[in-house]
Amino acid sequence: MLESSYQCVVGLTVTEHLPILQAKENPVSCNCRYASIMRIYREIGEGHRTYVYLCQVLAMKSIENSKLFDKAEKAGMNTQDVFDAMTGHGIFMLVLSRPIAKEKLLSTYYTRQQIEQIFDLCKNYTNRLPLRVVQSEQALRGHLMLSFIAAAS
Repeated sequence: MLESSYQCVVGLTVTEHLPILQAKENPVSCNCRYASIMRIYREIGEGHRTYVYLCQVLAMKSIENSKLFDKAEKAGMNTQDVFDAMTGHGIFMLVLSRPIAKEKLLSTYYTRQQIEQIFDLCKNYTNRLPLRVVQSEQALRGHLMLSFIAAAS
């Protein structure tokens, strides 16, 4: 299951790269979050350069392992099943069209995630105007501020 979700995008075999991902030169720290990150160059189609960042967030791996351990005995899993299930824990992949420093990847990823959450909050939980009517950065900032106020009240 782990392989199919990644292979369909870039033809990447995650288990093949795990030993390299977990090598001592790949850990990165960002805002007290630790991850192992490796960059793999791939071409998708003709002339489409991509940079695949394979990441394993250590805290998420630990959380997912704990959940697995809690359900393993109840589900009757043997040790090999548990070990196999742990293989993909905490792993995610980013596919970019240009390279980025590994040290900047996590902060960029988490910033993007925060922006998505803000827009989700504004779009789904407030009655603000549609964002497409915003014509300037100043108007966007005002729109977001009003959305936060509306969501908080």
